[in-house]
Amino acid sequence: YGESFGVDPQHRRWRRANKWAAKNCDFLLSSSCHCLTGARKISQRPANSTRVIFAGVDTKKFNPDVDGSLWRERNGVDPDAFVVSVLGLVLKRKLNIFVEALTLMDSDTKVVAVIGGKGQDEQHFQDLTKNLENVELLFTGFVPEEDLPEFYSAADVLVVSPHTELECMGQSMKEAMACSTATVGARIGGIPEAIDDGENGLLYEADDPTDLARALNRLRLDPELSKRIAAAGRVTAEVKFDAVVAGESTLEVFEQ
Repeated sequence: YGESFGVDPQHRRWRRANKWAAKNCDFLLSSSCHCLTGARKISQRPANSTRVIFAGVDTKKFNPDVDGSLWRERNGVDPDAFVVSVLGLVLKRKLNIFVEALTLMDSDTKVVAVIGGKGQDEQHFQDLTKNLENVELLFTGFVPEEDLPEFYSAADVLVVSPHTELECMGQSMKEAMACSTATVGARIGGIPEAIDDGENGLLYEADDPTDLARALNRLRLDPELSKRIAAAGRVTAEVKFDAVVAGESTLEVFEQ
C-alpha cells in the first residue's frame, strides 16, 4: 500500500490482490495508522484483529556517528554547502514539486541537491533540472544498502515528498532520522505520524513548492534548529521505529 503502487494502470492486478488479502486474512498488520484506515475500509475488519506496527529500521546501522564528510569528499561535494537529498525517481508531479521548491530557495548559500535512486521517471527529472541555475545537482543513481547511512549523514536535510494519499510512511525518512539527519516531509499520508512539526522534523503542505522552499530555507538559516530537530529525530527512531521493537511486536501477534 505504497505511493509508487496502485497509481498506474499496470498496478491494477496488484490492487485486486491487495483487496483480496485484506478481506480474507486472519489478522491485519499495517505499517501506519493511515494505511490501517485505508485497509479497514477495504476489509471491514474489526479493530481487535488489526494492529499497527511501524516498519522497523536498524538503529545500530543507521546512527549519528556515521561520518558523512567522507561521502561528500568522495563525491566532490563542497563541505560547506547546504545539502538537500531525496531518494526515488517515480511520480512526475512529486518530482516537479521538489524541483520547483529548489528554484525558490534563497541563493546566498551554496545549495547542492543530491538525488539518489532509480525509477521510471528518471529521464523526466533530469530534463526538468538541466537548466537549474541556483542549485548544484548530483545524481548518484542507485544507492546500495551498505552506503545508505553515509548517504543520509552527508545531507543537511532529507526531503520526503509524496504526492498521493497512498503514501504510508517511507523507510528512508525513518533511516535518516536514525542518522540524526534533519527531515522535511509533506503533510500527507502517514508522514505526520512520524514527524511532529518543529520538534523532530518539519512538515510542509503537499503540492506546495513555496511551502517546501520555506521549510528548507528555515533549516538553512537556522543551524541550531536543524541540530535540535535532527537530535530529536534520532530519539524518535529509537523509541518508535527500532527494528528489534518491530520484530518483537510482530512475534507477539503470531504467538496470539
